[in-house]
Amino acid sequence: EPASPRRTPPFQYSSKTPEERERSLREARDLNGVNPLVCVGGAAFSWICAGILWVFTTYLGAVFASHPLLGEAYFVQRAVGVFRNAAMGLSSLAA
Repeated sequence: EPASPRRTPPFQYSSKTPEERERSLREARDLNGVNPLVCVGGAAFSWICAGILWVFTTYLGAVFASHPLLGEAYFVQRAVGVFRNAAMGLSSLAA
């Protein structure tokens, strides 16, 4: 008859030995090899990129506001409007 698997009582959370628990805690404190300086550097890079894109989006909005549509043809006005909306939307999404 095969041996039945060891069952833990309902009040016991784990069947690990104290040595296994201590080893698990040490491994968890290791942060799995993550270097905090790399994380902070990546965050700073993202912040700088977002700032540059925000300035670009603001500039683009000012340029579009100061240069109204000049074409008299309806399809030209619509095409320029679609282009401006797409440019502002993509730059806003990138920021």
